[in-house]
Formats: sequence, structure tokens, C-alpha cells
Amino acid sequence: MKGALAACLCLAMAACRAHEPQAGEPPVKVQHLPPTAKDVIEAAMVMSQTALSDPSCKGFGTEPTDKTVGRYLAGYLAELSSPEAQNAITAAVNPGTEGGQAVYVCRLMIRHSQKEDIWSWGVQFAVRQTDGILLRDSIHCIGAG
Repeated sequence: MKGALAACLCLAMAACRAHEPQAGEPPVKVQHLPPTAKDVIEAAMVMSQTALSDPSCKGFGTEPTDKTVGRYLAGYLAELSSPEAQNAITAAVNPGTEGGQAVYVCRLMIRHSQKEDIWSWGVQFAVRQTDGILLRDSIHCIGAG
């Protein structure tokens, strides 16, 4: 089941072409407040074409050319293919503030464990509590391993 989820998410994100967000592009809005795990995963998929401009993302993809949320996450999802590994995709939501606004801090993590090869990488972003709009400039790359 985890492998099927990872494969579907990877395929959906890989199908998107990279581009810079354009003026007038519709905002990303989650369906539930607070966001559910499904909302967090969907928001990450919708943001797949968003450029990784935060310094926390510099050099942390699986390849130096990973310049978008989609390429960054797809690289780690592709590593989940080993049937001997213990892998997971987790989503968490906590209340917080961003630029003085009440937000939900959302985290999507891709975890991998196979003998000594243990890591967890993902993205964190903020969703305004008032209207469910994702703040695109709040995207950070997080993890270790």
C-alpha cells in the first residue's frame, strides 16, 4: 500500500513541468481547517511546480538540479522502492504564526529506513487559519539523514 501511494504521488508530481508562479495564478487552498493529512499531501502535489527559493532547500534534493517542490519530493519518493526497507509518508499539522498571521504549520515527511541507511526529508509550509490559503513563500525543506 505504501509503495502504491508513493508511486502515485511520484507519477503525479513528475508529470508537471517546472515553471515560476505567474501573477494571477490561483492560490492553493486546502479543503479542511485544520488541514487533514490528505490536504497536506494534495497541497504538496499542487505546489509541485513551485520553485524552491528558500535557502533551506539549497543542495538538499537528491540531485543538484532539483529546483521545484515536485522534483525535490519525487527524488525522495523514488528511493522508497526497496521492498526490504521500512518506509513511510507522514503528514502533521500544528497551529503557529507566520508574518504575524495565525497559520497551520504543515509538514509532509518521506521516511526511509534500511539497515544503516536512515533518513527523513520533506517540506514544511503554512496555511492561513482564516481562509485555508497556502502561503507559497513559507515553503521550507526539512529533514536529516
